[in-house]
Amino acid sequence: DTNLQREVPRALLGRVTSLEWFVAIGVAPISFALAGPLGRLYGPRPVLATIGVAAGTTVLALSMVPGARGPERWRRRRGGGEAGDMAQVAGGVAGGAG
Repeated sequence: DTNLQREVPRALLGRVTSLEWFVAIGVAPISFALAGPLGRLYGPRPVLATIGVAAGTTVLALSMVPGARGPERWRRRRGGGEAGDMAQVAGGVAGGAG
């Protein structure tokens, strides 16, 4: 199971997954539009290296946001966990789950 499958209530999983895909696919044309001109201007190696460093820095920075690893730590303290546990703790989502 993925973290998404574990933490999102089953009743909302389809909607959350479709939103995730919509955002991921929606950003792709922007990156395509920028990569070509920047590659022509600066060359492919510097552009790809800069993008790689920026992506790595972003992931590292987001992993340090308070609460970003909350579900993982919460599950470790509780000794496992089932789908929708965090929603139940938060008061229930999707028709009173919990």
